[in-house]
Amino acid sequence: MLNAQDLTLQVNRKTIYPVWKVDFAVAEQERVAVVGESGGGKTSLAWGLIGHPIPGQRIVAGSVLFRGTNLLNLSSAERARFYYRDMALVPQNAQNSFHPTQRMWKSAREITSRNKAGTDTLEDVMESVAAFGPPLEIPNSLWNHYPHQLSGGQKQRMAVILALLNSPQLVLLDEPSNALDELNRKTLVSFLGQWAAA
Repeated sequence: MLNAQDLTLQVNRKTIYPVWKVDFAVAEQERVAVVGESGGGKTSLAWGLIGHPIPGQRIVAGSVLFRGTNLLNLSSAERARFYYRDMALVPQNAQNSFHPTQRMWKSAREITSRNKAGTDTLEDVMESVAAFGPPLEIPNSLWNHYPHQLSGGQKQRMAVILALLNSPQLVLLDEPSNALDELNRKTLVSFLGQWAAA
């Protein structure tokens, strides 16, 4: 399903390569874990796999095939069609992953619009989210909030919800339980395991 070949990322204007000639493959129904110390390039790899390097880095070699399509050969607009529809990323730090002037339910509507006309109301969004159940439960009132009005843990759960809304074929998780307390972390990890197996 996903196949990266010789993927190499370089820090702009420096001879530093956080990701160097990585070969990486994920098959249908397969779960793959990348383990390494802090600063080892795991986050750089995750963003490289969706063809959107983190600021200050760039892809200098390699390919990333998603069901045979090389994401790195697509335009930004073409590649965006894959995001949150066929594949999604839950970033390590959800604090900065939302539009600061956009209410949370409108962010959700933008994502669901990739599969349909995008005419969802606030109530439609809440109904879709309710299907996830308690592990990702968010008070309905928070969907009308702006990102800065949410706690770190609430934003982290929102990031997971948005990634799963369209039931993508592939989800990349970069420390998805970051900013959560121990109990919520265990609950979320258990839920993600069950979701992946469904």
